[in-house]
Amino acid sequence: MTAMKFAGRTAAALGLLLVVGLAVGCSSDDEEATATTTATAAAGTTVQVEITEYVVKPSVLSVPHGSVTFVAKNAGTLEHELVIVRSDADLGALTLVADGSKVDENAIDAVGEIAELDVGAEGSETFELAAGRYLLICNVEAHYTSGMVVAFTVD
Repeated sequence: MTAMKFAGRTAAALGLLLVVGLAVGCSSDDEEATATTTATAAAGTTVQVEITEYVVKPSVLSVPHGSVTFVAKNAGTLEHELVIVRSDADLGALTLVADGSKVDENAIDAVGEIAELDVGAEGSETFELAAGRYLLICNVEAHYTSGMVVAFTVD
């Protein structure tokens, strides 16, 4: 009986050490990942945006408020543009023009845009962005409705 109690206590102690070790390891990894993500976002007032069929891919999804430069690169095989929209709407919920081919830019709070980019072209613009939620979209006909939209946060 004494041997069983000892074995049980030993197993419990080892289990506790394992749980504590895992918790410490996870905490360290989480803190490191958070620090890296925060440093990347906080350091960047320039956001690189790769645009292809049918994806808008910014280098970060969150930046501090203030002056933000977007550098858009058309890495696709079709013409694209980048429109920065201040909106709390769901990704596919922006108002469309009557024929449904693109977003009605008169019905949204567009901060600005980088006009149509030919294949392989790059363009950049700087905007003063207040804290809030934004959408980055390509509003070339049928592109937004094909999924060319991503949520973007300004802290």
